[in-house]
Amino acid sequence: MLRGAGCSAIIPAFTPWNIRCAIPRSKAGIPLRPLVQNTLQTNCIRNQLCISTMATQSSSGLKMRVLHRYLGFFLVGVMAVYAISGIILIFRDTDFLKRETHIVKTVQPNASATELGKILDIRQLKVEKEEGNFIYFREGAYNKTTGQADYTLKELPYVLNRMTHLHKAKSADPLFFFNIFFGLSLFFFVISSFWMFMPGTSVFRKGLYFTIGGIVLTLTLLFV
Repeated sequence: MLRGAGCSAIIPAFTPWNIRCAIPRSKAGIPLRPLVQNTLQTNCIRNQLCISTMATQSSSGLKMRVLHRYLGFFLVGVMAVYAISGIILIFRDTDFLKRETHIVKTVQPNASATELGKILDIRQLKVEKEEGNFIYFREGAYNKTTGQADYTLKELPYVLNRMTHLHKAKSADPLFFFNIFFGLSLFFFVISSFWMFMPGTSVFRKGLYFTIGGIVLTLTLLFV
């Protein structure tokens, strides 16, 4: 039975095309008194108008929820990759999950100590000493005459290494367009989450409280 208290009292399962305002009758089938009958019919019509208004207002919300749902399904794999690689990158200054790889290769000869890190693709390469034609660094040694570098790196397993590479893609990498798309998708999730529930409902109000709490936490982490 529908109540006449307003839109908030309407059961969501009812829609404008499946509600009819029939003449109210008692259990015995006898029509009710005119005043009661008019009151109930007025409430029924009001509820129908409320539902019609809600249906119109929720059309854009429905589209947002559909996009939110299917974009979320589409990006499940990518979000898992970013979640795992993000945790691993926290420990990038340690040997967590890394394995030693011995590398011997010939590069440009007569490279200076400052150029060597870029040539060998070793970040923060620190030269320990130079003796004759050799440059010694923490990972190994480099022969300036022959250009041969003999060193050992600690790297993540192949799959984890590819995950972190995708996570850290720069503008020079061909994957940077996908990173932009993924970032915009995450921002869309932020905006579309406010269309997941009807405004004015208790769930939506509670969601706003959690939103404020999350913003306060974010500002605290950034500036405190």
